[in-house]
Amino acid sequence: MEEEINFKKVLKEPIRWFGLIYPYFIILIMIGGLFYMDKMSNAFINSIQPSLNDSVKVVPQVKRVKGSVSQGVQVTDIQNPSAELKQKGQQLYLNNCSSCHGQEGEGNGPASLALNPKPRNFKSTEGWKYERNYYGMYKTLQEGIPNTAMTAYEFLPAADRVAIISHVLTLGNFPDVNEEIIAKLEQDFSISKGQSVAPQIPVDEAVKRMTEESLPTVQKVYSMVSYINSNSDFPGAKIFNRIALNKVNVLTYIHSAGILDKGVDTFARSAIRSSGKNGFSSGIVYLTREEWNELYNFLTSMQKDNGNV
Repeated sequence: MEEEINFKKVLKEPIRWFGLIYPYFIILIMIGGLFYMDKMSNAFINSIQPSLNDSVKVVPQVKRVKGSVSQGVQVTDIQNPSAELKQKGQQLYLNNCSSCHGQEGEGNGPASLALNPKPRNFKSTEGWKYERNYYGMYKTLQEGIPNTAMTAYEFLPAADRVAIISHVLTLGNFPDVNEEIIAKLEQDFSISKGQSVAPQIPVDEAVKRMTEESLPTVQKVYSMVSYINSNSDFPGAKIFNRIALNKVNVLTYIHSAGILDKGVDTFARSAIRSSGKNGFSSGIVYLTREEWNELYNFLTSMQKDNGNV
């Protein structure tokens, strides 16, 4: 041990400097560690709002469509459309297409200002998603174009779509309709056989109807649950509570299938066969004949006493 520091030796042996300053390193490390621990609660907070991607999509509202069956299209209407068909197509085009594509088909309709990508310019030969011919236009009307404002017009009868295309063909210089195109239309869309359009209603209305239709069953099931809870001391109720994993599921199954009206044997076989799916536990296979009778009698009495037939 040296009573005082010999600075000459320190200058000659630089490693001695570490003996003088290492306590300060320890102090700095301790301060840094305490600062890190104090800020750990904020270390994984994401201050940047996540952006929407393709996995988050808005489901468009379904339009109300009345079911219908339309007649097929004659080949002559495709290859040699009549003046009446072209006139009909012009009117349909103005009503359904001109707001986006413009009256002359240049993609400059009043609604096009807010659209990205812009609507098709029928006079241009560039950028067509499908073939730039009769087939490509029919496919567009049938299926729409994903990620654009061009929705499917499959709700229009095939004859109306043919009429629209007949008018569109007058707005630009398009290839002639040959036998190959007609064969392809027939193969992919069966245009000569007509079309059946299934009826559809908006999603919110469908949900409302389903809720209204299921409400009586829901009320009955919860009424039965209340009955069982109020009579939990009955032997049949004790058996039910022992083997029912989910009371609501079990009683919904019993009420919907109507198996209590078919006797205890049918009830037992049906419950065992679908156990695990109907809310019953696998323990029902160990019920004795006496327990099945007790359970069955209790449930049938519940229907009569509680008015849940």
